[in-house]
Amino acid sequence: MGNYVLFNQLQDQLRGWVAQGISRVKMKVGRNPGEDLERVRLARQAIGPAARLFVDGNGAFTRKQALWFADQFAAEDVSWFEEPVPSRSQRKPSYGLRRIADERFTLEVPLSERLSETK
Repeated sequence: MGNYVLFNQLQDQLRGWVAQGISRVKMKVGRNPGEDLERVRLARQAIGPAARLFVDGNGAFTRKQALWFADQFAAEDVSWFEEPVPSRSQRKPSYGLRRIADERFTLEVPLSERLSETK
């Protein structure tokens, strides 16, 4: 997964993965929301239209921020927005995540790669 790196390093890293035949790449967002959209745009430019672009928010956004970013990321052909809001809440676990997934159904919005639902 692309660590939070400088713009040109991010592009080189993702471009290299796609050149090696990797068809899905994931990058971190949320550490500096003011730069996230530009980083996603540069990532999309680097990997081209054929590769799938995933982003991982690591629970960094509020529900309102995540909804805004979901729209922006979808416009950049991001297909996966992992853990945009904190995965655990004392009052309502996953409430924000459920709302985002319901309202932004064009994106896959998983809770976390670390968690799975058990029956």
